[in-house]
Amino acid sequence: INGHTQLISSIAISPNNAYVITGSYDNTAKIWDIYTGQLKHTCIGHTSPIRYITISEDNSYMTTCSLDMVVKTWDIETGQLLQTAVGYTH
Repeated sequence: INGHTQLISSIAISPNNAYVITGSYDNTAKIWDIYTGQLKHTCIGHTSPIRYITISEDNSYMTTCSLDMVVKTWDIETGQLLQTAVGYTH
């Protein structure tokens, strides 16, 4: 099965309309080919549900923000993690 194992909590469509990205309460983001419906990549690394997804204007990378107070940047074409930024609360 390719889909999420829990509810989808966020969704974004790439500016070129080639990809749809879904974030979930299963702590993953999935990159889907919008034309074929096929899963391209599953991005694993958050420890809490993903709440926000943004996609760069050039369609090359995306960021995910999770309730774990972490923002991650991913390469859309490969699904590889590029960068992690950790936040904190007082």
